[in-house]
Amino acid sequence: MSQKSESEALSLTRGRGRSRMVDCPHCGEEVLWQSVPFGSVRGASSPIINDVEQGPQTDMGHGGLPCLQPGSMPAALYTLTAMSLGIGVFLLPGLVPSVGIVPAILVLIVFALATDFLCERSLEAAEIAGVSTYESLVEAAFGVWGTRLLALGMTLSLMFANAGHLSTAVQMLKDIIEWFFTGEMGKWEREGVAWYKNTFLFVLLLAFVMPFCFRPTLGSLAHISSITVGTVVVTAITMVFEALVRVIRGGSHSVLGTPDAAPAFVGGTAIFQFMSVAAIVYCAQLCLFPVLHELKGRSVPRMRRALRMASAGCCTVYCSVALMGSLAWGKKADANIIYSVPMNDYWVDLLGFLLIICLTLLYPIINYPLVNAVQTVLSTERFLTFGGRDHSREVLSIFFAIAVVVIVSCVPDLDDIFSLCGSLGQGLVCWIMPSVSYLRLATGRPWFAPSKLITVLLLLVGLSLTGFGSTLTIMHIVQQGRGG
Repeated sequence: MSQKSESEALSLTRGRGRSRMVDCPHCGEEVLWQSVPFGSVRGASSPIINDVEQGPQTDMGHGGLPCLQPGSMPAALYTLTAMSLGIGVFLLPGLVPSVGIVPAILVLIVFALATDFLCERSLEAAEIAGVSTYESLVEAAFGVWGTRLLALGMTLSLMFANAGHLSTAVQMLKDIIEWFFTGEMGKWEREGVAWYKNTFLFVLLLAFVMPFCFRPTLGSLAHISSITVGTVVVTAITMVFEALVRVIRGGSHSVLGTPDAAPAFVGGTAIFQFMSVAAIVYCAQLCLFPVLHELKGRSVPRMRRALRMASAGCCTVYCSVALMGSLAWGKKADANIIYSVPMNDYWVDLLGFLLIICLTLLYPIINYPLVNAVQTVLSTERFLTFGGRDHSREVLSIFFAIAVVVIVSCVPDLDDIFSLCGSLGQGLVCWIMPSVSYLRLATGRPWFAPSKLITVLLLLVGLSLTGFGSTLTIMHIVQQGRGG
């Protein structure tokens, strides 16, 4: 899931229609959290909402690029793109041989179109319901249980995202340490590393980031998301270039024309794991309403253009990495395509080291809305207040840190962790709930309208992704645990 500002998903997890003074999670300044009435005026540049909930969750300027003016189209495009671009892009080439090149590229393209379509339907449903946040939208569609279901989906998605990022950081750290001291890479992985050594590395990284998790603000980490996105983009471009060179040079540099080449088509249920991973690399839904609130004039047509441009940009990056990676390395591609390049190519060491730092520091950024989701649903301040101070953030952060260590210990396969993030979390939050919200609220449209028919189709895809995809992944995890 993207790196960019899971903290901006605060709009999914905070109160509705309340007025109170709170600390901005980014800069630490005290701001007024309130609902401001807005006249709903239809038009190209008019707001689509009657109740604009203002507060820290709609402030997009803190975590964006300083060179981009808040509220501008470039700023909106950057946020929507950066929300999706993440470590998941490097998992795609390793999964392509199990589903085939053609189905993989088709899934990436269809998911880009589907994500854009569902985001636009969410905007339309919000206009009908007269609400301004995703949380308010699902409450209008489902009632109070909608916000609880949304919080559950966010909790699962963010918890598995943190587990996946931390697992990736630890794996890359082990590889760099092994190569630095032995001149080899992969031997420790093949022979196995004692569980307590792995656990030690996880606890070590968590001990480094936990103080940030306990803080009431994220001001000190304001630019980590942007740095991570930049590192991911540079690494992706470099990997595409490296793969292209190998394909052009041919021979021993590429697997083309050998039994290890990635097939064009493959049948089977592996397509669901690929779909689950594809779901985590398209998540503009999570920052949809904050970006709209920040966009100058809150223009829906401009928002739609930004959505389409962001989807096209992300799709281009994903298809390029997946296609070129599978052509160059085929079945020999590692689960993380970065490992397919020899460590004596020093640019890999540099980018890998930067990714380790960024992925580790992303943990508290993702942890922030994760804790907020639970605080909102359980009202934890009622039973975790001691000495006149609410300690729920510290308690919940420690709980989720333990949960992450348990997840990565029980699920050694990185693809499985991100698959569960996509199927259980993203499938619910970005596919099922937007679809059902639109179908329940857009009562003025006939059921045979193209928008409703397509929404029903995407709802079925989301249900199969969450239900069937999650079941297959869990079965694979159990099978691995039994040594099968």
